[in-house]
Amino acid sequence: MSTKTFIDLFQQHPEMTVFHLTDFSLLLNKHQETLRVELNRLKKSGLVTHLANGYYANPFHPPSLDYVAMVLKKPSYISMETALNKFGILPQTVYLYTMVTTQLPYQYKAMDTIFEYHQIQANSFFGFRETTPQVYMAEPEKALLDLIYLKYYKQKKSNRYVTLSLLDNMDFSTLKQSKLIRYAKDMNLYSYIEKHSTALLKDSI
Repeated sequence: MSTKTFIDLFQQHPEMTVFHLTDFSLLLNKHQETLRVELNRLKKSGLVTHLANGYYANPFHPPSLDYVAMVLKKPSYISMETALNKFGILPQTVYLYTMVTTQLPYQYKAMDTIFEYHQIQANSFFGFRETTPQVYMAEPEKALLDLIYLKYYKQKKSNRYVTLSLLDNMDFSTLKQSKLIRYAKDMNLYSYIEKHSTALLKDSI
């Protein structure tokens, strides 16, 4: 199969910023194993980027990092440090993407970025919305509670200190206290926050 075949396919489908092996198989009417060999050749030549799990980035219409985060593990939503930074609550630069999923935790490296997935119970998988097509982001209150739950409440003491220092540098002024309290109660975190992070409740609106 010629390189031109893939180039034409990528250029003819700008709406597909990410292709899976199954997409190539359906569009080109070829077996996935044959396509995997061809795509590996194109990867070595630098034409295509293999993301993970059989997903490849469209080199002519590359995906956003937000979208890649959604694709690599489903279901998931962007939360914790990444979301808090996007909302302006966490001022420090964040060098990885942090997601919440109901699946097992995992870490991928793709497009020069580390995508870190943290597992949460199904009954706490809420409080997010679709910000752009097929991209889901935690609401700011939920992103903060996810951070507290996954990296403070559940972690060892040494990791708790790191998270506590992050909280000290955050701007809670845009958080809605009523929503924060409601979500904290839904996650069985309210009494914990009331005991350890009272400033959080005072500073939110």
